[in-house]
Amino acid sequence: MSKKSDLNKEIETLREDVAKLRTDLASTSKKLVDVGKDQTASVTTAAKAKLQAEAAHLITELNSALDSTRHSSKRAVNTIENRLTERPFMSVAVALVAGLICGKLTDRN
Repeated sequence: MSKKSDLNKEIETLREDVAKLRTDLASTSKKLVDVGKDQTASVTTAAKAKLQAEAAHLITELNSALDSTRHSSKRAVNTIENRLTERPFMSVAVALVAGLICGKLTDRN
């Protein structure tokens, strides 16, 4: 009977050890999940900050290009206005000739 009693004790000890291992494994798994969540959150935050910085940089570049284009457009309009006011009859003659040429090119006859 002693052997059976010793065997039962060993089996019970093994069961307790397996239960403890299960508990330890569950705890370790939970800790790994928590660490993964923390790392994911920090990577997400870093990526978001990098994207916001890049977007701000692109907006600055676009605004600069827009200002440059506005300035160039104003200069071109001013140049055209000056030339038109310097020679108004020549401007009308050029417009008339251009209109006649366009009319002839699009004439269906």
